[in-house]
Amino acid sequence: MVARVGEGRLVIYNADDLTIHKRISAPSIWSPTVRTNGDLFWQNGGALNGETLETYQSPVEGVPLTDNQASVIWYCRLSRDWKYVVECR
Repeated sequence: MVARVGEGRLVIYNADDLTIHKRISAPSIWSPTVRTNGDLFWQNGGALNGETLETYQSPVEGVPLTDNQASVIWYCRLSRDWKYVVECR
């Protein structure tokens, strides 16, 4: 699997024998990533279902953030220079 420019890779290993279970290549997967309700979310709308291990497009885009218990997810848009939060929802 060759990653394209702007794409990152995530490898999921089998905990019993450390063999590779699945390789995932997706845009911005190397960016800020959070986990909530068993799923992973990364910048600009990428997501991974924690049960099926399938990727899907999150309904919102931006930088993902969670509350302290990781039970709620927000996506924040930042200014072009990453200095200011423009909007969170």
